[in-house]
Amino acid sequence: MNTWDYSSDLEPFEKYLSAVLSTEAPPPHKDLFKFWEGMEYSLFGGGKRFRPLLCILTAKALGKDPTVAYPLAAAIEMIHTYSLIHDDLPCLDNDDERRGRPTHHKVYGEDMALLAGDALQSLAFFVLANDYKDHPHLSTLIKSVALAAGPQGMVGGQVLDMLANQEAPIEELLKKIHELKTGALISICVRGTAEVCLASDSEKKLCKEFGDKLGLAFQISDDLQDHQEGEESKNFACLVGPEKTKDWLRLLSKESHGLLDQMTGDTSGLKSLVEFNLQRV
Repeated sequence: MNTWDYSSDLEPFEKYLSAVLSTEAPPPHKDLFKFWEGMEYSLFGGGKRFRPLLCILTAKALGKDPTVAYPLAAAIEMIHTYSLIHDDLPCLDNDDERRGRPTHHKVYGEDMALLAGDALQSLAFFVLANDYKDHPHLSTLIKSVALAAGPQGMVGGQVLDMLANQEAPIEELLKKIHELKTGALISICVRGTAEVCLASDSEKKLCKEFGDKLGLAFQISDDLQDHQEGEESKNFACLVGPEKTKDWLRLLSKESHGLLDQMTGDTSGLKSLVEFNLQRV
């Protein structure tokens, strides 16, 4: 059953995220109020908060107060939102709607959309540096998030995706595109939370393996959804067929459960997230 009810986990986070823009980093001039409104339009645009929830549930699985993961969750959601704003621009995907609403550039203009994305990316690293200023592993955390978001991660995957526009990529290249474009930012939710929670080396290893598998599984589930909706985009369901793709998704989900079984904390939330992703198709 395709359901999504994590309101008890996400409602406190939403309040925190809202306070970041209004209190921690408010507009420095009245003429920027409209610009801040534009950032909020996209940041609070009705997404499921899959990535923040992954941070929160990972903290629980590691036996920590989930609020410790809020700054990381906020930073990653800002990075994710900036990428969507830019993806929708005419120079990339040229989309008019996202989540049932006009895209950012359709409401605020292409120039403001470009700058809003830039601003959210910068604010993401401000939040990490500001709210984890006393964390002993702050440097490692910032480096890891930057790698996941930049040319070694999400941006690199976007570039490979654009370069492959002229023809369908081979299976190996498509897997790399998915690992970088989508998987890297999902994986850092888990790995980064382990860093924030001062997890043991064995816990960090499990978190990395789980995050990598879930990141790929998430994109494969998206591929199957796109295929069902008739989109002939670059995805595994088109490349190797929907049945083989479903088999791979089931295998990744099973392996993800196996990794969670090795953790000692409350992994029920993460397991439900794995199942939600599996049942989306």
